[in-house]
Amino acid sequence: MPAQPAPLGLARGPEKISARRASAARGPVAGTDAVVQAGRSGGHRPGQELLSRAQDASRLDPEFCLIAEVRGQYVLTAAADSFLHRVTWDGDVVTAWRPDDDPLSPVRMQPETRFGRPSVNGISTEVLWEHEQAGEIADEIAAEFGLSDEDVRWALAYETSARAQAA
Repeated sequence: MPAQPAPLGLARGPEKISARRASAARGPVAGTDAVVQAGRSGGHRPGQELLSRAQDASRLDPEFCLIAEVRGQYVLTAAADSFLHRVTWDGDVVTAWRPDDDPLSPVRMQPETRFGRPSVNGISTEVLWEHEQAGEIADEIAAEFGLSDEDVRWALAYETSARAQAA
């Protein structure tokens, strides 16, 4: 009987296997709906298998993988799960994305608003930041744009963080 080829992911050597398993062990978010298994039989959907094979074939670092196989089930990694929890859906269409992990953040990126640039209630976070840089305080900015003080503070925090990361 001919030897069967090693499954994808096992042919790369023990270092990579342990890194992938370590990522899978810490990556999926326990207690969430991150399990992407097809049915109860343990079968996988073709798209999940394709994604898994693509991740393996490209030797993608486990940190950047979207799914991992854990005990025979495909699960979303923590990064993929976090991203999906920040997305606003209208059916199968993404209508907005919240760049901050905090669900209270009003900052959104919406393709139909400001060409997808970050905004709060349709007001560009960059514009709010520019007003603050010109010397206005948060409550003045809020009154000028019809926003709450808290919304303006979120926008300013977003812009400050984005600019610090870009520097």
